[in-house]
Amino acid sequence: MMPPRWLHRLVRWCTPSSRPDLEGDFLELYEEAVVSQQRWLTHLHWTLAALRMLPLRLIIPSEKYNRNNILMLRTYVKIGRRNLMKSKLYTAINVLGLALGLAACLLITFFVSDEFSYPRHFATADRVYRITGESDTGGDAPTHSAQTTYLLKPAIEGVFGEIEDITRVDVTGRLVEVGEHQFEETDILLADSAFFSVFPHTFLSGDAQALFDPSAAVLTR
Repeated sequence: MMPPRWLHRLVRWCTPSSRPDLEGDFLELYEEAVVSQQRWLTHLHWTLAALRMLPLRLIIPSEKYNRNNILMLRTYVKIGRRNLMKSKLYTAINVLGLALGLAACLLITFFVSDEFSYPRHFATADRVYRITGESDTGGDAPTHSAQTTYLLKPAIEGVFGEIEDITRVDVTGRLVEVGEHQFEETDILLADSAFFSVFPHTFLSGDAQALFDPSAAVLTR
């Protein structure tokens, strides 16, 4: 139950303008008091209480209070909590909508980020697909991996007419020797002869025919 307009205005006039939380506290306490005692007695009690708050209007200047960020934050939190509790259904709908919106935004972000994590600078990028493997290690769920057996290529080659070409790759590290210099190279790609038909590259040294020789190497940009 709301207080009469004159009492509400009196409380608003007596409380410091920098402390709107005091007005909210008054409204909450008034609603509790008007249920337990007569209405005229409640009006008298809270009229005197409002007048007793009048010195606070002079003691707490607005500018001084506004400089205190901690008190301001506490005031805003209290007002926000009070407004949320007044309309519980409206608050629940808004919180649920916000949660669903954030969850959908995160899922879309993760999906788009995963899609753009694959190299797309190849001319054939829109036609390249990676075959993944699934293995059962005895756990609760099977393990998914980009690794498959090297026997997969001859097993499916020529079976599906939609497949233009298939290549197998493996990343490894090797000790490379150039003249008298030796160094450890960690980004060596082992590939079969169809690699450059699936992933066109610009060559720094050698050409695509090098992949037909198991002992040859080619440098790409």
